[in-house]
Amino acid sequence: MAPPSAPAEALLAPPRAAAARREVVLAFGYGPVIAPSGVVVYTEPDKAESTKAFAGISVDVTRRIEHFSLGARFWHMGATSNGLGSSAHALTRISTQARYHPWISRTLEPWVGVELGLALAEDFAVWAKTDAEPAHQTTTGVRPGFAGALEAGAQLRIGGPLALGLRGGVLYMGFESATGKVAESPSASKYFVVPTDYGQRLWLSIALTAELAVSD
Repeated sequence: MAPPSAPAEALLAPPRAAAARREVVLAFGYGPVIAPSGVVVYTEPDKAESTKAFAGISVDVTRRIEHFSLGARFWHMGATSNGLGSSAHALTRISTQARYHPWISRTLEPWVGVELGLALAEDFAVWAKTDAEPAHQTTTGVRPGFAGALEAGAQLRIGGPLALGLRGGVLYMGFESATGKVAESPSASKYFVVPTDYGQRLWLSIALTAELAVSD
């Protein structure tokens, strides 16, 4: 006897959609923020150059429930001084983020999102100890500013909980205008650093990420 035919509804039903996403995602990224018109950065206390990009690492932790994700991001560009008075510029962003995933897929999932938080900038220079002078360090201190971004990106699932990601967007960073030279002290005014002046407010942001998802 031939098996009974499947109901017409089953034959006409669309393929089963991927299971809804409910997971925590940890993403490690690397990429630059780019100032199209450039920013003046001091490489020595009395020597400046224009740069268009600051490259840094990022860590994102997001909680995803189906089409929406909420989370936090830490982005940092470190810097070091050579001990001979070279200037170093460090930049950090600490922010919250929200994303919308238009559709749920087993492999490739695009998203759009926003980022809001705090940017922290610092310039410093170090002079190592010599026979004639003790060690000196001059710093502008940490300068806070506002950071916000509109982003779009995608996740490519490569197997199990692992994924690769690509994101990009427009970043706004607002700092107060720099005040000129900052000296270690009036008596040691030859040891000074010049803070980076963020006249450029709008930046482009790009990053590649490696991601690990832990499902509920």
